Amino acid sequence: MIKATWFPRPEALSDLDIVGPGGGIGEEGLYAKLIAPEALEWREKVGVMTPADGSAKASTRLLKSGGWVFKTDTHQQHADRAVLRAQLQRLVGIALNTDLWHPDKFWFLLRADDVWWPVSACPQLTIIRAATETVEKLAWWTKMIEMGFEISKTHHLGLDLNPSNFGFEEQARDRLYYVDDEAYAKHTLFDIAEAIVARLPEDLAITPDEWRVWGRQLSGIARAYCQHSDDWRHFLDGIRDYPLTPALSSARQGLMDGISAPTETLSFASPTDATPAPRFALQKQQLPQTPITCIFGDVHGNLPALNAVLKEAERLGADSYIFLGDAVSYGPFPKECIERIANMPKTVMLRGNHDHTVGTGIPENGSNRLAREMDSWTTQQLNSTEREWLLALPVEYQEDHWLCVHGSPLDQQRFYAYVYEMTYKNNLTYLEEHQLLVCFYGHTHVQFIYRRNVDGMDEKLLPEKIEIAEESGRLLINPGSVGQPRDGDPRAAFALWSRQERRFRFYRIPYPVDATIQAVKKAGLPEDLVYRLEVGR
Repeated sequence: MIKATWFPRPEALSDLDIVGPGGGIGEEGLYAKLIAPEALEWREKVGVMTPADGSAKASTRLLKSGGWVFKTDTHQQHADRAVLRAQLQRLVGIALNTDLWHPDKFWFLLRADDVWWPVSACPQLTIIRAATETVEKLAWWTKMIEMGFEISKTHHLGLDLNPSNFGFEEQARDRLYYVDDEAYAKHTLFDIAEAIVARLPEDLAITPDEWRVWGRQLSGIARAYCQHSDDWRHFLDGIRDYPLTPALSSARQGLMDGISAPTETLSFASPTDATPAPRFALQKQQLPQTPITCIFGDVHGNLPALNAVLKEAERLGADSYIFLGDAVSYGPFPKECIERIANMPKTVMLRGNHDHTVGTGIPENGSNRLAREMDSWTTQQLNSTEREWLLALPVEYQEDHWLCVHGSPLDQQRFYAYVYEMTYKNNLTYLEEHQLLVCFYGHTHVQFIYRRNVDGMDEKLLPEKIEIAEESGRLLINPGSVGQPRDGDPRAAFALWSRQERRFRFYRIPYPVDATIQAVKKAGLPEDLVYRLEVGR
């Protein structure tokens, strides 16, 4: 039997009480790991601050055994088992309702020396604070900040946004997990801003220009959570007012320049490309009052389809355009599609979820294998100018009585959630509450209309000509996908909005799909993409 001198150990199975699901170990397996002779007390990980060693406070106790890490705290031991059990049940409840922690993480009570200790158990993860390469480090920090925003918005919880508190599995590096054992009150924007600027002292080798690029990535994330101009100013105040030494002034300025650069006037040039990259200037977005507007989206790197749609739309009289997002991913022509769209006149352009993922270089949680593979490939094809252009795209465009988003008007980020059978009623209610007649959206790759009539009845309509007016009720309209249709029709999809006549009409147009398929094969991309293009699924 191991005598506990630092990390508490049980003397019998009766000294263990698993609270909630047990991570697949069970009490006997748990007991065996805790008393195993090879179990290692991680004393060197406690009370230190260097990135390689960890940053746990001195009262923390860590034990590594059989691929698991067990954690407790000397300040939390208690004689009353019921008190501690209630505390752990709160954490179990959070774990069951969020994807905050590793899915196998669990909590239990351990009795040692006549007191009970609350202990967490988690498969051993690589902590992101151990990252040494600048690109990898900044990518993980971005993921951490985005996770903080999302958990705060969705679950009204705050996280300790420190790289020591987040980790990943080496065999699944696209997923980040929280490793701290406590969640706090919901973050304010000021809180998250301080967590961002607090990274500056951690690596003095990162240049102001690299901080600027990181700030540009964070700007695209933060703006999605700022609903009003006051929110944005509050966020910037947190970046500006955090106490730093004068030696970090240029680093802070670089970060501020990247975060606060207005999206309506961004202009990027790549200093590292061997050949001059085209300049992409995203001007202030204002749709001109022209007779016919072409609405299209979900191009997904399919240049032949995009060219066919724009040519046909022009032939039909289109003289302004609304692009609903997702210029890239899945298709073999990401650079060409960005350049084509970026240089279109009289065009409102939005950011889609794949634009966001490719721009940040951080995989989207919950995405499937093919999406992750293609997002990663696309990121590698683009230079920093092109990726920053994607992140500079706004997430919505609104005029008096209509709105454009990539995903769902209900989604605060505007590009992740779907409008579909389970959500369309709530989205129509959103339009009512915000006095909007219509929302144009994409993301599902299917031409469709959801309508709430003036009498309050909801209906689903297949693509057809429809009037957009107060007497038409509230409308959710999807023009379909240019480059990746998913309705069984492989032809490129778009729509025309005759604003003077208040009419909206759907269109399909064939394009040289063989050219896209040959480019997919030449690039060595997954065969699944060929099937999707051929059948429109």
